[in-house]
Amino acid sequence: MPMRSLPTLAELQEACDLFNEHHAIGDVIEVHLGEIDGPTEERTVSAPAEVLGSHAAIVYVTEAPGCIALSHVKSI
Repeated sequence: MPMRSLPTLAELQEACDLFNEHHAIGDVIEVHLGEIDGPTEERTVSAPAEVLGSHAAIVYVTEAPGCIALSHVKSI
């Protein structure tokens, strides 16, 4: 099985920009807290999406410590 290439910094930033265009602080989003195909839970956006450490696109939410990867947001 071929290894999947990691997203570039530009791709991560594009994902953050797209998320931020459609979701404001205070919006409720659905996220996967475990497996990507598992159940979702609602969380409230507490800060704009950003690139974390040049390797992950994330968004901060009020109901969880830390952040959620945009890859675990049900829909952007």
